[in-house]
Amino acid sequence: MDLQGKRREKQRRGFTSELEAHKAELDLEIKYANGATREIDESSLTVAQWIERYSAINQRNWRPNTKRVYEGCFKNYLIPTLGNCPLQKLTRVKYESLFIAPQFKKLSPASIRDNHRTVMALLNSAVDYEVLDKNRLSRVKLPKPNTRIAFEPEDLKNFNQALLSLNYNYQVFFRLLELTGMRRGEAMALTWEDVDLKSSEISISKSRSDLGTGPTKTNSSNRTIAIDKSLSQLLKHYRLYQKQKCLRLATSFKESHVIFTSKLNNAIGTQAVSHNFKKAIDLANIRSGKYVVHSLRHTHATYLLDLGVSPADVAKRLGHSNASITLSIYAHSIKSNDKIIAEKVAKLAEM
Repeated sequence: MDLQGKRREKQRRGFTSELEAHKAELDLEIKYANGATREIDESSLTVAQWIERYSAINQRNWRPNTKRVYEGCFKNYLIPTLGNCPLQKLTRVKYESLFIAPQFKKLSPASIRDNHRTVMALLNSAVDYEVLDKNRLSRVKLPKPNTRIAFEPEDLKNFNQALLSLNYNYQVFFRLLELTGMRRGEAMALTWEDVDLKSSEISISKSRSDLGTGPTKTNSSNRTIAIDKSLSQLLKHYRLYQKQKCLRLATSFKESHVIFTSKLNNAIGTQAVSHNFKKAIDLANIRSGKYVVHSLRHTHATYLLDLGVSPADVAKRLGHSNASITLSIYAHSIKSNDKIIAEKVAKLAEM
């Protein structure tokens, strides 16, 4: 399909190298950006056609997890519902009724918001390339997910008790998230080479999704964090457990292999993590949807701040670039600490 949305039987071939093909693609992108293809009939351009062009131009810059999210949204939700709709005629009513509303039956609010952000990137790009005069869906309101809610003390106690009923791989995985504040993808990417059990430190330098291992979310996410004796001891036991698993499966234990694996010693996936998290939540009799996996990271950060750890130190441990990011996310914890400080000062004045 060419830039005019027409299918061509004859295609340009004969590129002598991948670099030559890439240069040709880049040249086409530049011409398009400069308005050199204005013969395009923008009034009949469909959502699916723009997805195809948008992906061709941008996908080489997408991180593995971004590529998975974008392609999943396009293939499973946007194209089936609005793919044939002319881009110029995509209204808020159509978008909310045909695309957003059906997702509430099968997806969490967080997943719906991820899909919405993907569509916003798609439409904003259409505006940048002057295919659309403006993004008419930018003011669509969606429910906020509970990704920034920390576990309440009683819920956390029940959750940790429920972990004992899970497969040992996930018992250790969730305890690691809780005691380090790591992101799920960071923990999934860890290898035994990243763990120094003698010094009780873990180096975080990569992230993993179902598409494979890639860089961390930001440069500041590359960090080395300390772990306490209990977690260090837990990882020592888990390392021995993994070695025994390899013996049973007649496979070799490698320091370069990911730490967290399934019963068959394959790297655990995001769906398996979510499934086991929900299983623990159900066993703990916690209301479904109250917490998500990322809540363990927020629990770690919130408890540190409640203990009086400085925002700068918390930011460093979480992999934030500066304390202002930490403060913007966990302002509620800072406020609660301020009340405690005020009470201590009042008691001091009474002496």
